[in-house]
Amino acid sequence: MSMLKMQKRKYFIIMVLLCLTVVEKKNAVVSVLVGDDDSSTISKVRQNVEHEVEKWSDVVHAKRSFGSSLYSIKAQNKSLTDMMIRYFQRCFGYALKQNKDNEGVQKGLKSIVPHTYGDHSSCGSWCGYFKNPASYKHKVFPTKA
Repeated sequence: MSMLKMQKRKYFIIMVLLCLTVVEKKNAVVSVLVGDDDSSTISKVRQNVEHEVEKWSDVVHAKRSFGSSLYSIKAQNKSLTDMMIRYFQRCFGYALKQNKDNEGVQKGLKSIVPHTYGDHSSCGSWCGYFKNPASYKHKVFPTKA
């Protein structure tokens, strides 16, 4: 990591800690910290507060991590192409953004692979298949439906 990035990270951590101090002075408690996948910020936060703080990834970083995981298994899975990985990343992001509760996110994530391969039984209103099943063609993958 470059010296400039290290300085930026250090200032970011200081800013987060200052914000937490201000919030706690107002008798509020921060129980979830949403951010990138860097562990240094949450580590410092946990050292400086007396209660449990969960670390959540934001959608952009979660999507990036998911894609990185798929790229890392690509060599063992010859049928997994770059186009498929980008598509699955996009669907993953949609599932996270369009659902606000755990149940909705789980349902959205579980519908990605079946939808991709023509099974629309678990799809929601977002699926183009339901607008016109007879003429529906998947935009990315050539499936029967």
